[in-house]
Amino acid sequence: MNQNRLKILLFVIFIPGLCFCQHSLDSLLNEIKHAKTSEQKFEINNKVALYYFSDLQDMRSAIPYFYKALKHSSVKELSTESAEINNYLGICYETLGMHDSAIICFNNYLDFTLALNDDLGLAKAYKNLGLVYEFSGDYNNAIVYYVECSKIADKTNDTILLVDSYLNIGGVYRSLEQFDKSEQYFADALLLNDIIEDDMMYARIYNQLAILEKNRSNYEKAIEFYNLTLDYSMKIGWDTGLAAAYANIGNVYISMGDYQKALDYHLKSLEIEEKLDHFYGIRISKNSLSSIYIELGQFELAEKYASQAYQMAKNENNYEGLSESIKYLFDISLRRGDTDRARDYFSDYVVCMDSIYSIESLEKIAEIETKYQIDKKELAIEFLSIQNQLEKDKNQKQRLFIIILATILAIALALTVIIWKFYRQKRKAYQALVKMNVQAVKCEQNNDDEVIDKDHNHNIIDTSTNELAVKIKSYIVIEKPYLQSDFSIDKLAKSLESNRQYISKTINDVFGKNFSTYINEFRVKEARKMLLNSEFDKFTMEAIAQKCGFSNRTSFIDAFKKYTGVTPSYFKINSSNIL
Repeated sequence: MNQNRLKILLFVIFIPGLCFCQHSLDSLLNEIKHAKTSEQKFEINNKVALYYFSDLQDMRSAIPYFYKALKHSSVKELSTESAEINNYLGICYETLGMHDSAIICFNNYLDFTLALNDDLGLAKAYKNLGLVYEFSGDYNNAIVYYVECSKIADKTNDTILLVDSYLNIGGVYRSLEQFDKSEQYFADALLLNDIIEDDMMYARIYNQLAILEKNRSNYEKAIEFYNLTLDYSMKIGWDTGLAAAYANIGNVYISMGDYQKALDYHLKSLEIEEKLDHFYGIRISKNSLSSIYIELGQFELAEKYASQAYQMAKNENNYEGLSESIKYLFDISLRRGDTDRARDYFSDYVVCMDSIYSIESLEKIAEIETKYQIDKKELAIEFLSIQNQLEKDKNQKQRLFIIILATILAIALALTVIIWKFYRQKRKAYQALVKMNVQAVKCEQNNDDEVIDKDHNHNIIDTSTNELAVKIKSYIVIEKPYLQSDFSIDKLAKSLESNRQYISKTINDVFGKNFSTYINEFRVKEARKMLLNSEFDKFTMEAIAQKCGFSNRTSFIDAFKKYTGVTPSYFKINSSNIL
């Protein structure tokens, strides 16, 4: 199951009375303009927020309306409305991967529930904090909060909540690969649920056991448990659970290499997602289908589903979804031997990854800024208080200094953690780029004979549009004049018995780039092959550059980075792990 889809399902299990708004979004937004009282403003902003949250699962759009509702929630210092909105905000932030903001909101929710003596709310706060720590990889804190949740469940005799706590603790131990402990907690959850016979919990328990067996590579057992999840989901009419179970069984068959069965289950999942009109689930299903059709060699269908998923992600401005679809389109183009389209998709992928980092950077900066402003206000209050005490006790200056120093250190530490996280993400992206480049080289090598044959037949590109373009590319591919550092457009014109202006215009019109860029791409492809060839291991970067036709090291590195997304040194070092 997709990580964000899983997060939403887990967080909302124990949120009662989700408001599935019956009004259109336009009418709700119009009501906001005419709201006069604080109560009206709270009610309508809360409806809009819940519409984005529940119906559209658009967490980023829900957040500002939750904050507007919070502003009008109550004139009292403590209110149930304020507590619940903080809980929703925590879910929104965590679904977007903003762990620090989620923890702030869930801690606010925790404070409210403690003040209101709300045991169920307190249990939810502990559970949600546990989920945040689990998703951020802090398993020790995750278990601490899940255990606190289980204590309240035991104290209040809430068996369903206790079963849920056991499932969450078991899930953490599974992530830690302590499979025996994980299995024991799942077994305890099943034993407890046998007493109350809650079908929803049966579906969740068998789903967790299925994931455990899949992690153990016990695929047949995993399918058996997923089928039980299907049975209970059908029994209670839980279509969302059905769609997820079908997709999960399909994923097991992918792991087994049985792509035809995987296809059948993912098609069933898509059918339910379309019935639910679940935009997010439909896009995920179509990407999954594209990956399966690629393995089955049915590239036309693979391209159809990947293109549809791409368009859906584009409509959402979802760069992560776009990058996923582009990877499949890139793979399809490579397997078809269409290196020009593969190159275009590769460029789109680089742009998407840059956009993802830009968005994440802005969100993280905003998150730090918010925390900084909170710290700054608290510091200002503390400062005024200390100033009033200075006449009585001058030693308070030292306290002020310590507070300021501690605040600066805390912010510096937070920034260091964020920079480290971005470094890890950037490294993963670069490794993906290296892998895609290695795939491209293998594809080019596998198709060398075919390309030469096409060149001799003058069918490298569409000859109906420009005969000179065919001659240009045939000459470049076969003769490889770009390996000469002094190769110029004038020399190309002389070799083809044409003129400089006509050749320049043809390259711009047909290939969409200038002569220098066009030639450098061939040089980079040649360099890419050399860097993967052990025969050139002892060559310096300067030697590789010269051998490929570059006049100097700097122009080589710039051209290589522009075309592949990584530097030649990085490509050389990391490609050895892929070959």
